[in-house]
Amino acid sequence: MHRFVAFVMATQFFFAIPGWTETVCSGYPATVSETCQRQKTELLKMGMSEELATQLIPYLNPEEDDTIVFLKSVLSHGVPDLNDDDIDAINRSLMQYASEKAVQQWDGIIDVVHVEYPNARYFHQHDSRQQTLLFSQFYKDGTYFRNFPFLKAVLENDWPQATDMLRKEARHYLDNPQTRWRARRLFEETNWYNK
Repeated sequence: MHRFVAFVMATQFFFAIPGWTETVCSGYPATVSETCQRQKTELLKMGMSEELATQLIPYLNPEEDDTIVFLKSVLSHGVPDLNDDDIDAINRSLMQYASEKAVQQWDGIIDVVHVEYPNARYFHQHDSRQQTLLFSQFYKDGTYFRNFPFLKAVLENDWPQATDMLRKEARHYLDNPQTRWRARRLFEETNWYNK
């Protein structure tokens, strides 16, 4: 079962990252062959082996709704046979890719708003705990803009307010059994940060 979860993470993660479809699939309309080649090139740049990238390609088609595509792909191709090394490679690649995108997006925000928010810091200027909290929000949401009150507090370099905004977001998710996991995660992160 953990192999299936890793596979789902690998395929669905790409759709959550802003710019993934533009980076990999710019220039539509393109032939399926051209699209697959661009996707494969991007997966290889992320550090995945040629064999693993080839194995994942049938499941990545950003032209259509990701859930439908994913389910169609699983029905027609089955779940790929992933070994522990494949799972480790996927996890490493996704974390590396996401961390680069997280820093890039954050620093881009600061470039735009530094006059309005003079206390705003670039990613590397935050301490490791702050970087961890920032990255976690990006990894979870694919962007920093999903929780604007959190973003605004961080731009003002007001970390007590930022963690309060995450706790407020967590309380919002508590009532729904399907989002309760997200509430627990946010509470755990803010408790860890405030230790």
